[in-house]
Amino acid sequence: MRLRSVTLAVLFFGLLALAAMVRAGDAGHESPFAGGVTARAIGMGGGFTPLASDASALFYNPAGLARLQRQDVLFSHSVLVAGAGLSYGAWVYPFTDRHGLGLGFMHVAAGGIQRMAGFRPRGEFGYGFSQFVMSYGGRPVGPVALGGSLK
Repeated sequence: MRLRSVTLAVLFFGLLALAAMVRAGDAGHESPFAGGVTARAIGMGGGFTPLASDASALFYNPAGLARLQRQDVLFSHSVLVAGAGLSYGAWVYPFTDRHGLGLGFMHVAAGGIQRMAGFRPRGEFGYGFSQFVMSYGGRPVGPVALGGSLK
């Protein structure tokens, strides 16, 4: 009886882990802006979200704009794979000690991609995606902060 319970538990958690791995794949639908915008945040492996209280908050967590201490400007450019690049610029402004507003721009582009047709080169092409971001963050009650972005 005990062996059967252990076997069922192992089977259940194995299926749960398999489902999580399948769910983790984005099937090619990941945003081109998902790479990150600052070296500190990228180096923290996604653990930067609760710390964002500067101009990177537009990208990571707009609620962090409610904790701004001063006006901030951020410009960042990252070279990605094969010459592709991600550029980011943002300006944030705390208009009270509990509310902040931010404006930003993101652009990802790649060029020099070989176009092929029937295994023959047919020239080169490039692509680019851009987005403007407007974010607001505020603290309505105590330490609770809320935020949102329009992209």
